[in-house]
Amino acid sequence: MFLNGYQIKNRKIINFLFVNNYKLVLRQRSFFNFVSPTNKKPNWFDIEYPCSEQTLTDKIIKSSINRFWTEHIKDKYNDKDQYLMFMFRVRLVNSDIKTITKLQKLHFDSKEMLKTFVSLKSFMLKNVYSDTPIKSVIISFGIRDFKRLKSAFIDTVKKEIEVPDFEITHYLFKKIDMPFSSDLNKYGKILLDTPLAKNILYKPKTYLNVKIEEREGEKLYFIDFLVNDKVRLSWVDKILANDHLIRTIDKTIIEYKNQNIILVKTLKVHKMIEKINPNNKNNKKIIGADLETVMDDNNVMEPYLLTHFRDSGKYFFSNSMKADPTNLFKQFFTSYSLEIIETIIFISII
Repeated sequence: MFLNGYQIKNRKIINFLFVNNYKLVLRQRSFFNFVSPTNKKPNWFDIEYPCSEQTLTDKIIKSSINRFWTEHIKDKYNDKDQYLMFMFRVRLVNSDIKTITKLQKLHFDSKEMLKTFVSLKSFMLKNVYSDTPIKSVIISFGIRDFKRLKSAFIDTVKKEIEVPDFEITHYLFKKIDMPFSSDLNKYGKILLDTPLAKNILYKPKTYLNVKIEEREGEKLYFIDFLVNDKVRLSWVDKILANDHLIRTIDKTIIEYKNQNIILVKTLKVHKMIEKINPNNKNNKKIIGADLETVMDDNNVMEPYLLTHFRDSGKYFFSNSMKADPTNLFKQFFTSYSLEIIETIIFISII
């Protein structure tokens, strides 16, 4: 029974109204168990999209959210007056249902953030269902009015994936923009936080997996840099002090201190000089020579000594030769027949 737009559920009151020809003055609504038509329970919908038997991937997440958005959200709601309640789950082939995201509140313009957020949660929870393939994706949603909120609205998706903006030093290494700090909290949003391991959202779809160890009183960070779930680079940080560390990447060593890169060096491996095979035929048409110089009063280098190995010959520059040492070189070369000389090696010029 309805009275003035209110549904009356109490049968005794209904009988009383009939007996008294509906003559009743409602002085206190608390005496009545009523439900206003405008206070009905908001609608909630479950949409299920079948998938081939496989593990959950970014491609499935993006395609299912795009389809859901096109079929149920696009051009249908006003972002100024309403917001979206959203939950993402998967159904496994054994019919178990696994929740990827808890209930989220978001604006209608947060679609791209939502895809990133679900991918992030899937990455963090993949070990929960990775042994069993999925057969469908379940998207549960509802539309709510801002005016019914009892507190300020917070877009929980945006809040979850928003990376804090810290002043931090970066260094480009093999096209990877590496962060530097002894404080892991400055690397981004920490998603998994334990004493021995951390998972950090550095940028969208970019994560840092950190393993922490203590060795002989030294703290070490073993870090994997992941982009789209693939390890692009790995390194080890040895923490020396607050905001001071030495990073080792393969054969490259980088020292960082007080927001500055103070040293970068790469170890080069050179082959040892190979021994000459004694059975090889020696080439005796070679001369080894050495040219020595000295700085004059005007800081100009002047040659003063030319020596060569063969016959222990030595040629000196005289004062008259300083201006033009050509004569000395002529003397040096003409002392040998060019026909018997194949190579002249100047060992050094100092």
